[in-house]
Amino acid sequence: MNSFLSSVCGGIIVAIVYCLGNIFANRKSKKLELKNYVSKVRFDAEFAIYRDLSAAFLEMVQFQNNLFILIDHAPRDPDKRKDYYADKQKKCVEAYNRASIQLYRNAPFIEESIFERFKGILNDVNIQLSNYSTFYLDDYMFESRRESNDEFKACYQRTTDITTQMDNLILDLRGYLKDLDVL
Repeated sequence: MNSFLSSVCGGIIVAIVYCLGNIFANRKSKKLELKNYVSKVRFDAEFAIYRDLSAAFLEMVQFQNNLFILIDHAPRDPDKRKDYYADKQKKCVEAYNRASIQLYRNAPFIEESIFERFKGILNDVNIQLSNYSTFYLDDYMFESRRESNDEFKACYQRTTDITTQMDNLILDLRGYLKDLDVL
């Protein structure tokens, strides 16, 4: 009888372990399903933020690339030339404002180091816009600043640096998004 009782107790223990295992497995599965959903939502949200942010910043960088160029196709007429330069600045300022709003609107949802890199690009474009005004639009500064080759070269170099920063940020964003775990 002892072996019979041992077999029955063993069977009961196996049944209890089996049942508890199923209960824990079901609970864990439900938690993982919830985690999958949250992770997918987070990924989709981050992806959308970085897509929109990249589009706004790429547009801004494109317009700032047209500010300090070596070969300028400005009209010869002084009034038309001033309008031409003012239009270039206006387009860049509008793109800057859109990018800035997009960055700060999404700031709480952007990884900090990525936010700082976007902010650095924004700051550099702001410097470009400020210098552009004094080089091309401010009558009293126009001739003296334009003759300063070193200052113009610094602005031209900053244009290249901003483009490189943006290109590198896009590459790093690809890696960041690729490395996000979506369960």
